[in-house]
Amino acid sequence: MLRRMLVLPAALVVWSAATTVAAAPVTTTDFVRQAMDQERGISRCSAWVESQHAMEFDGDGKVKEGREMYVVRRFQGLPPGQRIEIVSARRSGQDVADELRKQQKFGSETQKFRSPFHPDSRSLYMFFRGDGPAPATEPVRLSFHPTYQHRKDAGLFEGTALFDRASGQLLEWTASLVNPPTFVTKVEVRAKYGTRVGLLDARSEVSVAIEGGLLFYKRRGRMDFRYSDYRCPESMPPPLPEPVVAEPAGAPPVPTSGPRADRGN
Repeated sequence: MLRRMLVLPAALVVWSAATTVAAAPVTTTDFVRQAMDQERGISRCSAWVESQHAMEFDGDGKVKEGREMYVVRRFQGLPPGQRIEIVSARRSGQDVADELRKQQKFGSETQKFRSPFHPDSRSLYMFFRGDGPAPATEPVRLSFHPTYQHRKDAGLFEGTALFDRASGQLLEWTASLVNPPTFVTKVEVRAKYGTRVGLLDARSEVSVAIEGGLLFYKRRGRMDFRYSDYRCPESMPPPLPEPVVAEPAGAPPVPTSGPRADRGN
């Protein structure tokens, strides 16, 4: 009986250690590694819906006539076999879905850039802790910019990111494109991760603000993207195994005759 009683607490200790939540991230490397794990989980999602609202503004900041569009795309599968379907598209109140399908304009503008926290971006960026002592309820702030070796590469950003201090989840990042394309003077991107899919915080919103032009001809626009209907089967971890209590080997010992221990009665 004594051996059985000793084995049970030991098994409980092992099971408790296996089910304990990972410690909160502490270092910059901890936060970056967890954000890249989060992006890796998003990249495994096999389906989602993207709703795009694109606008071009005049000098007074109003939407130009005929320069506003709504597009809904459905993504299915993983690259390179991913399928993109235009569910609906309207420009200034007119249905233009068939027009976009004929022009083969299936891709999203967000596919033209990559998150600084994408696993393949690790060697391209430097990350720094950007906040000092702060209350536990406030997010952690990291700043990032391309490494000196990749400073002139196209498609890279510099900006800041916010993380949940306790869980280490990436909440959002805001950045400017370091080397904008020709005739583009400024590109700002803000991505938020507010859609819960299983245990994964997936991307919920992306906003892209663009300014550019030539000489005295200036253009300014913005594209807002919303994401829904995720299907991410790998976002949920496998269930933990049931704790196993080891049985003592052999028959329990037979008590020998003799004076009994004082039990305090």
